[in-house]
Amino acid sequence: MTETFSTRTVCCKLAVDVMADVALHKTAHAFNAAASYCAKVAWEQHVTNKNKLHRIVYGQTRIQFGLGAQLACCARDKAAEAVRATRTNGIDTCPTFAPDGSIRYDARTCHLISRDRVSLNTICGRVITQLVLGDYQRRQLYDLTWEIGGAELNSFS
Repeated sequence: MTETFSTRTVCCKLAVDVMADVALHKTAHAFNAAASYCAKVAWEQHVTNKNKLHRIVYGQTRIQFGLGAQLACCARDKAAEAVRATRTNGIDTCPTFAPDGSIRYDARTCHLISRDRVSLNTICGRVITQLVLGDYQRRQLYDLTWEIGGAELNSFS
């Protein structure tokens, strides 16, 4: 039997202090540099399978970009998906990621401490920040029938 899953996207702002802001910016730069590196390797070696790409780039990604294990995997996944989409759409240019591009977080790198506080992995250690919630976001996040699976952190200025 096949299970059907639904995804719910809830956009929230973060209230970050100066230290968290610095850590998140450093992480975004390292994460996107790692994703660009993974995409380049995947492109050159014609690999779009995440597991095959993992064997090729994981160690170097951790060493060269200073990412923790799971953030390195998230960067690899972002790269593999981008290369696959680019090739599928007939585009003949390897995808790259801007230094201030988004950081992909999964259930291991992003934890809701409470329904309005989140802990995020960074290259400087975990940061805890407050979610700025409106009524809609609060209703969605407080609905306990849903599991939080991950997050995409973007809009760095």
